[in-house]
This record gives sequence, structure tokens and C-alpha cells, in this order.
Amino acid sequence: MTDLISTQEAAEVVGCSIHTILKYARTGAIPHTRTPFKQGRGYRLVYDRADIEAFARHWKNGGTQKHRKAPVATRLPGGFVNAAYLARQMDIPPQTIYTAAKNTDMRTKKHGQRLYVHEAARRALLDGRDPEQVNPADWSCFGYDGSKPLFSGTLDECIAWRDSPDAPEYVRIIRCEQNDLITAMIE
Repeated sequence: MTDLISTQEAAEVVGCSIHTILKYARTGAIPHTRTPFKQGRGYRLVYDRADIEAFARHWKNGGTQKHRKAPVATRLPGGFVNAAYLARQMDIPPQTIYTAAKNTDMRTKKHGQRLYVHEAARRALLDGRDPEQVNPADWSCFGYDGSKPLFSGTLDECIAWRDSPDAPEYVRIIRCEQNDLITAMIE
């Protein structure tokens, strides 16, 4: 005899609302059976506890596949590496790599909206040997998200700007030199 549970109990097992259980039962993601009421018309849904526990594991891993974004490929054939992934590895803002790709003859490839840089350029970036000048300014101020520089100039200008009322609460100052993407960081 299978252990049948109600929608309310199923919601408690999964840790979601009753509406979520009913929604996925309707779409067929959760197996269920209809049991008619003893009096009157209509029916209620009952579920096998094993099915609900399987769905709960699936739910805790990030919901159903339909709502999950497609995974981003770290590499593409031909030795190309995802620029955002590379930026995380190097602990720098992705915009630095995007700027370098735009301003230099770095080999790149677009995959949808995503930018991939060639392995050789990746090695040059990791070694700090940038093919050409990345940023004409010596120093740049980056905000909390670190996507693009908020202000660029000499170190003294950047420090003055950071302390001015125009600057946001969190600013980090990064040096971008001709032969070195990032040589120093001042918090």
C-alpha cells in the first residue's frame, strides 16, 4: 500500500506553497491521483509520498528545468575562454577584459551575447602582458559592481575623486598600465 498524502502535507514536505504543488501537478511534473469527495461533487488530489520526496529533492536543487537558465559554456572549440569566467579567475572586473578586447587585436569570438577570448590572449592577460594599452588613464576608480570605471586619471586625481561627494560609498582604485593590466589595488 502506497503512502498517500494530501496537497497540504505535500507542500510541507517540499517547503513550498500549496499553489506550487497544484501547479506542477497540473503540468504533470508531480504524479497524482484524483479522489472524489465522499459527499457532493468534485475531487481532491492525493500524491504518493515517494513522488513528493523526489520532487522535493529536485526543487531544492533549483526548481524545475523549465525555469533554469541554460548553463554558460566556460570554453568554446578552438581554444576560446569565456571572458566573464576569466575575469573571476583573475579577480578583476569583466569590463577590463571587454575593454582590452575592444582596444587591442585580441582574438575573440561572440556566442550569443557572451564574449570569449582566445587562450593565447588569456595567457597574455594572466601574465600581465597586454598586447596594447588597455586604458589610457594610469588609474581608474571602480564602483561596487566593478563593471566599468566611474572615473579615470592620475592616482592623486582618483583619490581626490574618491573622497569627493560625487563618489559612491564603495570605491576601489586600480592601476591600468601599458604592459600590465593590474599592478596594484588600493582599497
